[in-house]
Amino acid sequence: MIIITTPYMPSEFYGVQFPAVLGPNVIDSLDQLARRISLTIEMSGRKIKAMQYRPLPFQTTSGWYWAIPGTERPNPYSSLARPTPPNQEEGIYNSIFED
Repeated sequence: MIIITTPYMPSEFYGVQFPAVLGPNVIDSLDQLARRISLTIEMSGRKIKAMQYRPLPFQTTSGWYWAIPGTERPNPYSSLARPTPPNQEEGIYNSIFED
């Protein structure tokens, strides 16, 4: 298993790697990338949801990711879901001088 994390959705990542100004990349199309990705998960500050790629009709270089119905969950990993940890600078500083 290979896990890749990126701030981009796969379609945005593809657009960065193969800008449209270079013309459509038919060999390594966005559809090809989408076929190789088993699971796409979008994580926002509040929610986590599984995404599904849907190509645009009659276009192998374009498509979009849509949320799979019923997969949205609260994001327990977000800083919004956790309290801010207490400030511990003084304790760290004092520990430097402890024997």
